[in-house]
Amino acid sequence: MPLSFPIQEPLPVQVVGRFREELLPLLQEFPFRPLPPTSRETPALVISYGGDGTLLAAERDFPGIPKLPLRDRSHNPRCPRHQERDCLLDFLKGAPPECFRKLEGIGPDGQRLLALNDLVVARHLHPQGAIRIRLRQNGALLLPQVIADALVVATPYGATGYFKSITRGTFQQGIGLAFSNPVEGESFVILPGEARLEVELLRGPALVQAGNNPQSFSLQEGERLQVRLSPETAVLYGLKAFRCRECHRLRQDGNPPPEA
Repeated sequence: MPLSFPIQEPLPVQVVGRFREELLPLLQEFPFRPLPPTSRETPALVISYGGDGTLLAAERDFPGIPKLPLRDRSHNPRCPRHQERDCLLDFLKGAPPECFRKLEGIGPDGQRLLALNDLVVARHLHPQGAIRIRLRQNGALLLPQVIADALVVATPYGATGYFKSITRGTFQQGIGLAFSNPVEGESFVILPGEARLEVELLRGPALVQAGNNPQSFSLQEGERLQVRLSPETAVLYGLKAFRCRECHRLRQDGNPPPEA
């Protein structure tokens, strides 16, 4: 659930990320109470201090707890408007969060993966071969056969990631399907948010992955993967700053981070 503002007492906060120690001195200037990494106390807020992968890992480790993603100073230069202090001040002013439903993938043996950004079905152990899949939407045939290197099933949050790199476009509602190097046909399909997708593997094997989650499972020929939007959500503050185009340009150019 979103936090209530104004914050009247020090907020228990867990900071995650490789360079978390860099942020802790600054937090002393604000009504935050940083928790030790080994604390068993449930934080009211998780500050993800790093890049996109750090945020995805934070949501896996602390599902449903509000997140404030901040780019770390060591490897993520930022434009003058989005330095750490500015982002923390914006948060404390009560800027509303954005809520995103996660994707849920269920394997043939009941394996379950949740993804904030995307699920990927990719060729596995066949470096020269593509996978063949058949897609059904709500039980009805959607595409009889797709031959491609991979299928990316993305949420609106993940639309700016792997989905965009394949399609050169994004979407804001529903479920996006992107096909990597398809033999023929379109490279993407957008489904309604309440669609239930079934992926049948016609030729494989294939590997099912969820973002940067180290857990995954395999699909064999003839097996099926069920995908839908989960009722579970991620609550994210400061996403506009986290995805700032000017900050992104600085990272792409390889400019060093500005001096603190």
